[in-house]
Amino acid sequence: MLLRLQIGPLSGTLEHMNRFTKAVVTGCMLGLCFARSEAAPFGRSMFAGEPEVLREDAARTVFEQCSRPAPNPSQILPAPSKVELREVDKAVERHIAFEHAARRPVPASTMSYSRQYVAYELAGRRMIYGNFFPAAYHEGGEHPAGRAVVACDGGSQFWGITFDPKTGRVESLSFNGEG
Repeated sequence: MLLRLQIGPLSGTLEHMNRFTKAVVTGCMLGLCFARSEAAPFGRSMFAGEPEVLREDAARTVFEQCSRPAPNPSQILPAPSKVELREVDKAVERHIAFEHAARRPVPASTMSYSRQYVAYELAGRRMIYGNFFPAAYHEGGEHPAGRAVVACDGGSQFWGITFDPKTGRVESLSFNGEG
């Protein structure tokens, strides 16, 4: 495959460029790709306010989702740290941007989301589960703080992720069913 550039005065093929020019052009192309995947796909942060970390009693309930798969933890672990919470938020936005670019289903882009996080153990691994729902649902008094949100149906407005703190990656993204 031959790459042909047609950028104003810069035109030609990579085979006719010196090594320095090839490195600059390749670096710029890679930089554009990675810069795009790091940004929020909807031009803004998708999150409203600070994340909520659920206490153990409420944490168990968050895994009882009725219209989407959720992990079946062997135990609930101590709460994620503030640093971990920031890492999860960043990883979720990167993952959503990647899914959006790949034209796979993503959360509705017209709203901001509140989120609840729980650290748990599954098959000997420490994981973090994220439960996401419309911020208006939380702020409108329909959901009191400290209680797990479990909504049956709601489609892409209600969703969950599993995050591996060791790798820094979102391992799964699932949505509620449509009502």
